[in-house]
Amino acid sequence: MGSIRKTKQKKKDFVKPKLKVGKSNVPTNATNTDFKAKKINLSRTILIPSDYTKKLSLLKKSTTNVNSRKEILTELITDFEKNSTDLPLDAIISTIRLLFVDQSKKVRSLARDTLSLIIKSNENLILLNQDSLMLFLYSAMTHLKPTIRADSIHILQLLFNNENLRTQILTNHWIRLWNNLLILLNWKSENKSYIEANEDFTQTRLAQLSFINNLLLNGIHSNSESISIPTIQQHDLTSTYLINQTLILNTQTDDNEQTLDINDRVRSFVELFGKTVQSGINDLIKLDNTQISTAATAILNPLSQYNSIYTNLVD
Repeated sequence: MGSIRKTKQKKKDFVKPKLKVGKSNVPTNATNTDFKAKKINLSRTILIPSDYTKKLSLLKKSTTNVNSRKEILTELITDFEKNSTDLPLDAIISTIRLLFVDQSKKVRSLARDTLSLIIKSNENLILLNQDSLMLFLYSAMTHLKPTIRADSIHILQLLFNNENLRTQILTNHWIRLWNNLLILLNWKSENKSYIEANEDFTQTRLAQLSFINNLLLNGIHSNSESISIPTIQQHDLTSTYLINQTLILNTQTDDNEQTLDINDRVRSFVELFGKTVQSGINDLIKLDNTQISTAATAILNPLSQYNSIYTNLVD
């Protein structure tokens, strides 16, 4: 047995290595640089995990089962509360804004809850996406489905409750916001059927009137120049530089005209919307609904202030 083993070992010494054409033999003293890594760490903030990609794609599809979409949003909220730094927030914001006009009321509600969490923890990211969020919000405010239109005021309140977002809305969306509010309340139409058909929707109407009152008061008391947002910012979670959409897109229209100070807002409101809003408020005061009538009456005071300031401006 020992002789057989020795014979095999001697044969190995005479075996010539097979070389590929054009390849030289590796020197006997060459160092092997091959290695196998047990683990490679990649930034989770840059790469979107496949499970989130799948979940977000399902949320975007209106044909997906409603219960499944509810579960995904609930899981998303739970994950966010545990650790928001591991979530692909840009992709989530892009998905959430689509849900402003979702057919399911519960899905819209969960989408607002998710947006609220992002506003609280990543305000700068919301500020960078504010223009796109407002565009989808305007779609909800003018949607054909009444419940989607009604829920849009809650999204608007959510954005307006944040001081920096409110400042940007007053500066960049004042005129367009009022145009869409008049459509939402049907004050642009001579047909009063909207008011008569929706007298039972007291809570919705109260929320709308509350926002209008808040908007008018902030319009003459908030300083729009109190915050300066750079046109180019660095992403909160990555090293990527983000450029404001207004630098790329041609968005200069009458609706998008900036109102940088109180005088701009007063002048544009009184000249473009004052009479229509006054007429709509007067109609609501006449309704046989104490709550709505009281809320509408409260708006007369800020309307009076706007007219007074405007009179001083033109004199």
